[in-house]
Amino acid sequence: MTGAARPDHDHSPDRRRLLRRAVTVAVASAGTGVAATVGLVGTARAAPGDHLTMGTTNDSGPATTTLDVGYAGLTLRNTAGAPLRLVPGEQVYPQVQDAVAGTVAVDPAGDLFVRAGPPGGEVDSWLWTSEWATTSVPVRPTRVLDSRDPDLRRTIVSGASTLDPTGRLTPGNPIVLSLDHLVRDGRAVKGNVTVVGMAGPGFLTAWGSGARPTASTVNWSAAGQILSNFLFAELGTVGGYRSVLTVQVSAPTHVIVDLTGLLVGHPGQVPAGTAAAAAAPPVEPARVAVAPGEPVVIGVPNSPGVTTLTSAAPDGAATLALRNPTGATLELTPEAGRRPGMLDVGVVGVDPGGLYVGDGSSGGHTAYSTANATMLVPVPPTRILDTRSAAGRSRLLEGAARIDARGRVLAETLLVVHLRGLVEYGDGMLGNLTVADTTRGGFATVWGTGGLPVASTVNWWTAGQLLSNGVITQLGDYETVGGDHYPDVVGIHLQKSAAAVVLDLTGLLVHHPDSAVGARPGPARTTAGSAGRRARARAIRQAAAPGAPVVGGQTNDAGTAETVLVGGSATAPTLALRGTGPMLRLFPTPESAVPVELPTGSLAVTPVGDLVVGGRDGRRAYVHTSRWANRTVAVPPVRLLDTRALASYSANVLAGADGVVSGRLQAGRTLHLTLGRVPSVPDGVAVGAFLNVTVADTVAGGVLTAFQAGVTRPETSSLNWWGPNQVLSNLVEVPLGVHDGEPFAFAVHVRAATAVIVDVSALILSRPGRGY
Repeated sequence: MTGAARPDHDHSPDRRRLLRRAVTVAVASAGTGVAATVGLVGTARAAPGDHLTMGTTNDSGPATTTLDVGYAGLTLRNTAGAPLRLVPGEQVYPQVQDAVAGTVAVDPAGDLFVRAGPPGGEVDSWLWTSEWATTSVPVRPTRVLDSRDPDLRRTIVSGASTLDPTGRLTPGNPIVLSLDHLVRDGRAVKGNVTVVGMAGPGFLTAWGSGARPTASTVNWSAAGQILSNFLFAELGTVGGYRSVLTVQVSAPTHVIVDLTGLLVGHPGQVPAGTAAAAAAPPVEPARVAVAPGEPVVIGVPNSPGVTTLTSAAPDGAATLALRNPTGATLELTPEAGRRPGMLDVGVVGVDPGGLYVGDGSSGGHTAYSTANATMLVPVPPTRILDTRSAAGRSRLLEGAARIDARGRVLAETLLVVHLRGLVEYGDGMLGNLTVADTTRGGFATVWGTGGLPVASTVNWWTAGQLLSNGVITQLGDYETVGGDHYPDVVGIHLQKSAAAVVLDLTGLLVHHPDSAVGARPGPARTTAGSAGRRARARAIRQAAAPGAPVVGGQTNDAGTAETVLVGGSATAPTLALRGTGPMLRLFPTPESAVPVELPTGSLAVTPVGDLVVGGRDGRRAYVHTSRWANRTVAVPPVRLLDTRALASYSANVLAGADGVVSGRLQAGRTLHLTLGRVPSVPDGVAVGAFLNVTVADTVAGGVLTAFQAGVTRPETSSLNWWGPNQVLSNLVEVPLGVHDGEPFAFAVHVRAATAVIVDVSALILSRPGRGY
């Protein structure tokens, strides 16, 4: 894309300013959540050098208590709840920006802060949790609506009476589909929408709930067509239905909706086909140390070896609570070397890449954070470009002078569109691109950074067409001739033909939802069985009398009392653990023992290695880790396949090349492809991809299905066409599998001979990339 070189905002301390968390923290601090209402046991002010006493509150003033420990040198266990609570600090931000690497803190909003990175390259980040972050869950392609079939109209919970006698949707009458049987409190849906049997030109809009947005999902120009388009829409709520999709058309047509993926806070919201294997029961820690140790002394460094503190503290109390009113509560000195090959369940550590959690079977799972991952956030459909009107061109930074009187962009023109006011330093966008009033056959390419790629976003084959396609792209940087800098722009280049251009925004790729400034606040969502109720004020049970000191190197049992350590300052944490390996272990707590309402800042680890945190207003949330979460990353468009020049892409073809004759994949044949040989794939393991699939030189009407390698071909469609000599495109999300031992594979099947072109524009990755 033209314009000045993109500044390195991602590496600048002012890049996100903790992603606007200062504002969030300030707002949250104005009210009192669970952290303010949970009582601490009576505090007996102690001077540095006194013993840390179990079952009481210990105050070391501004001093830091340090434990010099080895592997899992501090182990906490609570048989009745969370083992650790980091009491939210009233003044966490911006003091934590000056803390050392390994600092961990919880703010009044219940968000977990971690400072990590190599010396001189420390990065501030907020861990993703199911309270506000999303992960993509691919599902087996499932037809949830076919208005031609009464059995496939059963998902309609509102508007069914407005269908015509054949089942076609009628103009201006929305229908509402319930997906509650497929997802619990879903955030967004991904799939494919097809229109067929239309009576005349028109368009379809799909959205969650509420008023219909001024945007379109698929467009058509005449009767008798069959057109498909990628669907990405926020899910809404209507009455007692918690995950609904609304569809409305401007002209009578049949509608087909195929589901391919869901956006949720936690995979547990999507019913599993089979129950997970039962976890091994936790191992009881030794009750007696080999040799007696010395008491842990507060406010000074200690070298106690492995210290275990256990309790059965009920009612939301933790085994150990740390509180620092003016700064961070915990410091885990990051390791200089590699993690151990296998980490016990519950081991928590910080390395240069961020915080990780052990699961007992691997080297640990890295937590996703605002420093190492981008998430897909659905937004209300928003029209950001329509070249047919002056208002629709208001976001254009380049190309306005090359639009004719009918609103058509001339061939070989670059348009640059800014998203200011909708996103702050986003990484990518997802939406819908429409071309109208075309003058001849041609194509358009949408991209964000670098030069014009050898790829296409939407294709058309003659004059007078109206076609749409989904788009996912990186966002770039642009500087105007006058020196104005725009950090979030997208480029659109038309080739061979003039056309009117419409671009609608439906989703954003960001490090934190706060960066999607134009997103409408949605309803509160609950996760993984949480009732999502506001936690009641709870008083922590106080020991009848001060207990015995915590003895280093031994297992210490505080009964049902909570041990609290208060101390630290704006620049020093309450407790620091220092050593050469992961130093903290939270002994696994059975999921059934973790309260649904958990005081803000509480931390627990389940037997399968999931890190649970008490979030905003005490709602239980799950930290997104690479054990089950994923991230979506837009990449520069790369062409994987063009059957018209098959030899040039043979490295990406695993099987089925003999089905290509004269540049066309023959009817009933399947091509198996891999992304494994595509250069410049971001760090991480790809589990899915967004592909722009194009058919050209068609010989008759047909259907194309893209699907995961290694599974039976589903009876759904990714792209439809209705006659010969057509050129049509559609954005498709496809999970990646294995074909004959080759990873990152998928398949393409056609029911009628056609040339097939495949471009990749985004990846779904199962583990975080490197931090900034």
